[in-house]
Amino acid sequence: MSDQTNAAPEAPAPASINTSPKQPAGVSLVTACIIAALFSAFSGAASWHFASQNAGGTLVATVDAARLARLKMKTTLDQPGVTNEQATAEAKAFVQQLDKALEAYSNEGILVLNSGAAMNKPAANDITANVAANMGIKLQN
Repeated sequence: MSDQTNAAPEAPAPASINTSPKQPAGVSLVTACIIAALFSAFSGAASWHFASQNAGGTLVATVDAARLARLKMKTTLDQPGVTNEQATAEAKAFVQQLDKALEAYSNEGILVLNSGAAMNKPAANDITANVAANMGIKLQN
């Protein structure tokens, strides 16, 4: 017997063996974290920008228009010899004067409510004294 019969057949040699590690498919964790951080920073900056555009909201003030009207009419009617026509003319002038006094607040973007319509009236929001001073009305306690 010959030695060739006991020998195992040789396996064909592969054409090329790739020994480099496989590259992972998709996006790496570091890349995903960087992208998430950038989107988070952008959305935070955008939120701050838009929130700061209307930070204070609408300012609100109250005025006791009925009190001002009573004081003005009392002053008018206390004058001797006042006729109904003069009192009516004074009342019309008061309304125009009040509108003019409140126009400055409108131009500043301040909403002015009649204090009789307000459910609560913080003292800091009451502008009755300022409006009375602008109109030449003396407030009495």
